[in-house]
Amino acid sequence: MPEQPLLDALLDSWDRNHTILINLLRLVPEGGLEVRAIAGGPSVAELFTHIHYARMVFVLEDAPEFAKPMQKAEWKAARNADHIEEMLNESAAAVRAAVRGSPITDQAAGPVTWQVWMNKRQVRAHGPWSE
Repeated sequence: MPEQPLLDALLDSWDRNHTILINLLRLVPEGGLEVRAIAGGPSVAELFTHIHYARMVFVLEDAPEFAKPMQKAEWKAARNADHIEEMLNESAAAVRAAVRGSPITDQAAGPVTWQVWMNKRQVRAHGPWSE
């Protein structure tokens, strides 16, 4: 496969984002996983497990050849941070493998991503903020 600096940068960003998510999970104090922002809303644990579930569904829908067996319940009530971390690691790896295994070329992605990022006038003139 040819060198793909855009793909490498994307996967590096994915890995960093996942590390931040795990760090946030580890910051939840004891008993905090059961907390709900509003009555009847999802718990902190359910929000973390929903991220796992959504990732796995996206892989299943968009790159089924990389799909893994997944839980049936979308809002799993896991109360163990170690188990939630394992789930998140599994789904992060599945997404990473799907992206790495089916990348588009820099020539196709560059003009609609990095080139827009670097050309600030193009965003203003053609982006969602144009008048």
